[in-house]
Amino acid sequence: MRRCRRCFFDPLLELYKKIRAFHAALLAYIGTDPYQGQWGSRSFFPQHTGYVNVGSEKTFVADKSGMLWLGINDDAITQSVQDNYGSLSTVITINSGAPQNFAVTGNPLWTNTGITVNVGDIIHITASGTWVYMAGVSTDPNGIYDAEDDYDEFYN
Repeated sequence: MRRCRRCFFDPLLELYKKIRAFHAALLAYIGTDPYQGQWGSRSFFPQHTGYVNVGSEKTFVADKSGMLWLGINDDAITQSVQDNYGSLSTVITINSGAPQNFAVTGNPLWTNTGITVNVGDIIHITASGTWVYMAGVSTDPNGIYDAEDDYDEFYN
């Protein structure tokens, strides 16, 4: 199985990882529909706001109220989830409350956590594991730098 191409340290790449989500990275979304009724729309995706790049760990403050979803930054336009498999193990803590565990798969791309958050809630998410997002290519929750697939993302 081929492994991701970001196996070296590059200061510019490290900066880039802080300001955008890599392809196939773990994302969070607050609302009723992480697809926003636009799954498959090349004119709508990728978005530059509305999603949170979680990767392997992220703490953030909810900027709106709604259902918390976790998903994979892949197949927003092509909808080709048939080659996705594996899962990520996640732990979510809201406002220092009890941790809650969830598995996030690549098919379906989005997992409804059943957690309703409110504006101002402090959300802490950790994730581990690997999943395959296309034939023979695996990655961890941080995703993979792949400029060729940027068009097929929910968020960048």
